[in-house]
Amino acid sequence: MPTPNSPTPTIAPPAPTGWSEADLHALVASDFWYHTVAPRELILQYRGKHVAIFGEQIVDADSDFDELARRLNTKSDAIPFNRLLLRYVPTDEETVRFRY
Repeated sequence: MPTPNSPTPTIAPPAPTGWSEADLHALVASDFWYHTVAPRELILQYRGKHVAIFGEQIVDADSDFDELARRLNTKSDAIPFNRLLLRYVPTDEETVRFRY
């Protein structure tokens, strides 16, 4: 236990994660676009697929997530992974409907 006259131990800052604040803002902006601005007709054509969103556009999609990930990995020079948002668009049968 430190005494009142002993120096305060220095606490090291956490190691960087590789994700910048700008990356997080870009992801939030993409998520906002997907859920509120993107045309419903655009989203519905991807029913049953995983979509990759970069900025305000869907850059790739596939029903097989692993295949989508493989393709995105080959595009990592053009599309920064830290700013790539992945979502699944459910089919009509998978969509949960609520009644009020």
